[in-house]
Amino acid sequence: MKDINKLFKVIGKAVKQNSDNENNPHNPHWFINYSGHVNQLHIRYFKYGWSSSRAEENLFDSIEENLDANGIQSLYWFVKSKLE
Repeated sequence: MKDINKLFKVIGKAVKQNSDNENNPHNPHWFINYSGHVNQLHIRYFKYGWSSSRAEENLFDSIEENLDANGIQSLYWFVKSKLE
């Protein structure tokens, strides 16, 4: 069973992947939004990169969960399974 600390540790790896891929817009990219007023995370993963100039082409996987026990598990494995 994963906890909030492990979730944020794996999210940190996703954010690092963004900065590592900064010079190549075709590498994976993550958008992570935290809503504190409802204790919820929304994560979007763009496997082939993201570009505002071709926004209509951007294909992505997405998950939105509350930060309860089940949501933490779902979010953790969503990110973990997509990290390179």
